[in-house]
Amino acid sequence: MNPLVVVAVLLNALAAASVLFALTEANKGAPISETAVYLTVTVGLLAVSLLLLTGSMIVA
Repeated sequence: MNPLVVVAVLLNALAAASVLFALTEANKGAPISETAVYLTVTVGLLAVSLLLLTGSMIVA
């Protein structure tokens, strides 16, 4: 298996964990600014994983 695909899958898992953590914090009543940080991290992780998947397709 291509290592770039493995890294992309791990980044997607981290993104999912970040969303779940943001939802948990929102349920606890955390300020929206803290929740926005986790969701911004999620978007960044998904963007990096998309770039890695695109790169792995170009290399293959």
